Amino acid sequence: MRSDVYTGTFVCVLSIFMYYTAHKLPEGMFGTLGAGFFPRIIFGTLAVLSFVLVLQSIFIHFVKKTGEEKTESFSPERYRYVIIAFVFFFLFVLALKYFGFVFASLFFLPTLMWILGPKTKASLVPISLTSIGMTAIIYLSFTKLLQVFLPSGSFF
Repeated sequence: MRSDVYTGTFVCVLSIFMYYTAHKLPEGMFGTLGAGFFPRIIFGTLAVLSFVLVLQSIFIHFVKKTGEEKTESFSPERYRYVIIAFVFFFLFVLALKYFGFVFASLFFLPTLMWILGPKTKASLVPISLTSIGMTAIIYLSFTKLLQVFLPSGSFF
């Protein structure tokens, strides 16, 4: 119970902070949605869902009294893939500045899918096609439909 309350509270506070930080992103040109529109949707949803997690865990613990709760100690091995995903996402954000969205995404997506998914030769084709397709869809959606400029990178 405590871990859900702590995690939910932390994520809720962080999401609220990031939601308000997204307001500082540039406004859209010619009446289009700005660069902060999509992050505000994501962080607003994340804040609501993490608040629901806190309420749910408090409700289950105090109202239902489900009995003895197992307490498990923190083990990095249990959260290995979560930690790896966060590290790769952090590297992706850093790579955006230097390589731009397209090249950073074409490295980030297949690498993360390979780490988190099945590591077989047969999975290479779907991973490659999905990475290329999602990068193209996101790029075209943001640049053409929403008219939001994505990072082009300082090397290119």
